[in-house]
Amino acid sequence: MFVPTRDVFDLCCRDDLSTDPVRAVELLGRMGPLGRIWLRSEIVAAADRFVGAAEMPRLPLACGEFRVLLLTPARDRYAALRPAFALPLRWIAGEADSPALPPGLAAAAASLITRHSSDVSIQPPKTGRWALHLGGGLAGQCDFSQFDFGCEWGSAAAALLGGLQLASLDAAPNEEVMASVVWGERGIGGVDGVSDKLNAARDTGARLVFLAASEQAESQRWHDTNPGSSLRTVFLEPRSTLRESLAPFLQAIEAPPESAAHITELRRFYETRLLSRDQVPERRRFWFDVLVDRLASDYSGPFPLAGPCRNLIGVVGPGAAPPLAFLARVLAPQRVLLLHDTQAAEHAAALLAHLAGARGIDAKTHRFNTLFGPLDELRPEVELAISQFLGADPVADGVLDTVIDLTGGTRRLPFILIDVAPSRAVCVHVDAERVSGQTEKIGTEKIVTIDLRRAGR
Repeated sequence: MFVPTRDVFDLCCRDDLSTDPVRAVELLGRMGPLGRIWLRSEIVAAADRFVGAAEMPRLPLACGEFRVLLLTPARDRYAALRPAFALPLRWIAGEADSPALPPGLAAAAASLITRHSSDVSIQPPKTGRWALHLGGGLAGQCDFSQFDFGCEWGSAAAALLGGLQLASLDAAPNEEVMASVVWGERGIGGVDGVSDKLNAARDTGARLVFLAASEQAESQRWHDTNPGSSLRTVFLEPRSTLRESLAPFLQAIEAPPESAAHITELRRFYETRLLSRDQVPERRRFWFDVLVDRLASDYSGPFPLAGPCRNLIGVVGPGAAPPLAFLARVLAPQRVLLLHDTQAAEHAAALLAHLAGARGIDAKTHRFNTLFGPLDELRPEVELAISQFLGADPVADGVLDTVIDLTGGTRRLPFILIDVAPSRAVCVHVDAERVSGQTEKIGTEKIVTIDLRRAGR
C-alpha cells in the first residue's frame, strides 16, 4: 500500500524520471493506481514503454464517485508529480468515513453537508449515513491518513455536493464536468492554480470546468496557450445561496433540479435520470418533494368541483408517480381514501406518509387481498370501503364535495368506481401526454371530469 508523505515524496518524486525508465517503472509500481493519477504523463508513458505495456484505459467512475481537482502541495519541489491532479472520491451509505482519507477532508465534507444539506436537498441513505471514501480503485491501494502537507479543502465544495446529490440518486456521474470554486462570506470565489487545475481536468478527460467569475482572465490565458483544447470553462456568478450559485454546475451534471427550475429542465431530469428499477424510491421522492408542488402551482386546467373538495378517493397502483398526490395538491381535500392491494402496499404507505406529513391531510387506506379477482366479487368490497369512509361525513342533498380518481390501478377498476360512485361524487381522470408510451410528460397534466350522466348514471 502506498502511503504518501513528505518524506516519501522527497525521496522518490524530486526528479524528472521521464528519461530514466527504470526508476519510472519502480515509482509507478510503488504508487499503484495513484501513480497513473498523480505522476506526470511523460513518466507514466516512459514506464509503459520500457516494460512494453499498452496504455492503461481509464476506468469509468462508479455510482457515487466523483473527482476533486487538487493542487499538489509544494508542486514546484516535485518534478515527478503533476502540479495538479484529479483525486477520485466516493460517497457510499455507511457508518464511518474511510480512515485512509487525507487529514481534514472528512471533517470539511461533514461541515459542508451540515451547513448546506437543506439548501441543496440532500437526502439521507436508506441505512446509515453518507460516508466519504477514496474512489477510482484507490481504496485499499493507498493510505492518505499520514499525508503531512497542509491542505485547504474549500475548493472541493462543488464536487463534494454534486457528487453527493448523484450518489443519493444511485446515478452514474458525469465524468466530463468538473468544478473548482470556494464558498465564503462573499459567496462563490476563486481558487489558486487555475491553469494547473485546467491542465489536470483536460488530462482527466473533462470537457467542461466551472470556475468563479473572478477567474475569467486566468482562464483566458490558459486557453490562449492551449488553442487546440476542446475543454470549455463556464463561470459561476455569486448568488445569495450556494445552491443558486452552483445551479449551472448542478444542471450540467444532471443533479436534481429545484421546483423553481424551468419546466424543460424538470422534464428532462424526470424523463432521463430516474428510470432504472432501483431508482423507484428516488423517482417517487422527486415526484413528492419537487414536482407535485410545481405542477399544481402551474396548473391552469379545469377543476372538477365548483366548490371546495372535502373527500378524495382513488386507487394506488405500483407506480412511482401517483396522480393522487397531484390531485391532493390541486384540490386540497380534507380527507383522502387510498384503495390498494398487497402489490401496491409499499407505494400506498409512501403516499399516505406524504399526504399526512407534507400536506396535513386526514388520509386512510383500504387494502384488498387482490384487485384482480372477479368484478362481481370485487364490487361489494369497493362499495363498502367507500360508503364506510363517507358514512361518517354526511352532506346535504345535491352537494358535490367528493372526487373519485379513475387514473390509478388496472383498467378494469374504473367500471366499478363509476358504478358505485355516490351522488355527492364526481369521477376524474388525470390525463397527460406520454414519452415513448411509458413515462408521463410532466407539465401536460389535465384533470378530465367523467360525466356520469352520459355514462348512464
